[in-house]
Amino acid sequence: MPLRRYACALLLVACQRPDPALRERVVQRDQLRREVAGFRSLEKVAPGKIMRRGEEVLITLSDSLVQSLLAASLPVTVPIRDGMTVTLTQTAVVFRANVARVELSGRVRRESFPKLDATMQLRGALDSFVVDATHALTARVTIDDVALGAPVDAPDVLAPYIIEIVQRIVESSLPEI
Repeated sequence: MPLRRYACALLLVACQRPDPALRERVVQRDQLRREVAGFRSLEKVAPGKIMRRGEEVLITLSDSLVQSLLAASLPVTVPIRDGMTVTLTQTAVVFRANVARVELSGRVRRESFPKLDATMQLRGALDSFVVDATHALTARVTIDDVALGAPVDAPDVLAPYIIEIVQRIVESSLPEI
């Protein structure tokens, strides 16, 4: 029965392969929306109003500090749908236009039939910074794009279809970390 489900999924993917240029435009649109939202939040802090009250604190972070903090928390393994796991092992952070852009890389694996092992690259951004009651600063990584490498041991003719199916599963399972 699982084999029939995967055969149907392969057929469905073969019939509707997404356009890579369209995919990149969607990623850029999401990144620009995040940048605009960041600038709008800065607009609320008009000149002359920063740090007017004694209880306010301004915190600034460098991209190298954020990258060091993220790297220290890796590797991270996240279980996702269909018995797959995503293991994130490396990160890169760049600040651009009031947004901390993040790239995470690692592997996606499935141990049961059909077995899968492929490299993975996630692109996204840090957002929703919160200082909790213990004074710990937390943020989430919102995922904009998932790119998978060719699966290990997959027949070359099936690799593009397998990549597309797994990419959709990862995209729907990992909207944020």
